[in-house]
Amino acid sequence: MLNSADKRRFHDIAVRWNGDFGDVSVQTAASYGWDHDPDAPNERRVVAAASLFHNPTGLNLSLGASSRIDGPKQVYIRAGWRTDLFDVDTTSLSVDWFRGCDFVTDGSRTKSYGLYAVQSFDALSLDVYTDWRRFICSDRTPTRYQNANGVLLGARWFF
Repeated sequence: MLNSADKRRFHDIAVRWNGDFGDVSVQTAASYGWDHDPDAPNERRVVAAASLFHNPTGLNLSLGASSRIDGPKQVYIRAGWRTDLFDVDTTSLSVDWFRGCDFVTDGSRTKSYGLYAVQSFDALSLDVYTDWRRFICSDRTPTRYQNANGVLLGARWFF
């Protein structure tokens, strides 16, 4: 219970596995959750994700999916490359894609995709990053949504 007036009960179970297949490091996770609400239908959800990293080349791939049973669903994919493009330290480049269904309203479709770059400067304890992201949304209502773009520039200083 989150507070004494809230009669819902929340339950989750998860499994994880990490290991290596030759030069490829693998991380996986899956979970199932359900909420018992005495005053409403119970909610159930399933989530699964996996990441692969090829150690010699720095190529990597992450996949994730989730679904609330009889509700919103989503899929996410990210592909990247971690390398030393410059003499300063590690450069990380990636692209990703997301698709969601039924988040805003029944029948709604959300999509987004993006490009990312991070440059590490270990001697300065600093990461500098930038990304561009495109957002797209549609549903069955007469409302038409404008697509949107987002740009992020930033730095993270470790101390």
